[in-house]
Amino acid sequence: YLQAEDRKRKPRPLLSLGLSETLDDSTLIVPAPRRRVPLPSLAANDAEVSVGGETYRLSPAALQVLAYLIEHHAAPLRTLKVTFAATIEPAALHDAVRELARKGLAGPASSGSDP
Repeated sequence: YLQAEDRKRKPRPLLSLGLSETLDDSTLIVPAPRRRVPLPSLAANDAEVSVGGETYRLSPAALQVLAYLIEHHAAPLRTLKVTFAATIEPAALHDAVRELARKGLAGPASSGSDP
């Protein structure tokens, strides 16, 4: 029952104005889903993710980053770079974070947000 309810629960609203200019290693990135949601297995191609009754198509890198963020509740960009250094190039990692932000699935923590 709880998993079904979590799938329907709307993600927390995140504000992402000018994210590309504000991304530095200390930027804390938080996931929009407030609790775990089922994510597809990591694949070589884009995958669909359902959050809050909405379906999002994510690149493999964005899916990996979202899974990590949900598992750890938040992470500084520096931690994401270290964690994915062997599998995601730095530019692709930035792109994945921006992709999640554009789709409202992750973003920088604000002083009033709860990671």
